[in-house]
Amino acid sequence: MRRGEGQNRDIDRDELRAVDKALRAAGDVRTVLDVGSGNSRWLRHFQALHPGLVVELDISQDGLAEARGGVASDQALAGASSFVCADAGALPFASQSFDLVACLQLLPYVRKSGRIRALREMRRVSSRWVIVEYAHIEGASFLWQRARRRLGLEATFPRNHLTMPQVESELRMVGLGIRGFAPVGGAFSRSWVVLAEAPSAGWMSS
Repeated sequence: MRRGEGQNRDIDRDELRAVDKALRAAGDVRTVLDVGSGNSRWLRHFQALHPGLVVELDISQDGLAEARGGVASDQALAGASSFVCADAGALPFASQSFDLVACLQLLPYVRKSGRIRALREMRRVSSRWVIVEYAHIEGASFLWQRARRRLGLEATFPRNHLTMPQVESELRMVGLGIRGFAPVGGAFSRSWVVLAEAPSAGWMSS
């Protein structure tokens, strides 16, 4: 996992709408872990919706120092937030420590082995909800490439862009079931925000 890759973008309207949909479905949560928090762009939003403890976790010391400095003057944010430097694949928390674990914009930059490792850890430290963002190949942007693949012709898709069955397979592998998802953007969406839940006995036995 590259330090800070893809983690310093601002939140755009489509991304905010998709994440809000997942948060509403999750309901009332008091503790949130933001994995791959980068510049802590989601901290104020998580605090506004869920005024409890938000832990910002990133592998970059420099990024965390910048984020910490950005909220130091805001007593409400500083008093209800914590900053931890760690790898997403080895979270330094006890099992079921958080009501909700979020990981936004990080997974598309991570190859499958790293994604599975991180997802297992997120599943472990969450008592129920996990919100993740996946890059996908099912939007209108990839219609021509999908048509080429069906015709047996060479098709080119971006690295780590998945289909919904592939996303579901990865989540099932670590013990998570999809409870909802929202595209970021319209017909030309290139990513999904996915709300996953664990444990789910009915889903695991299906």
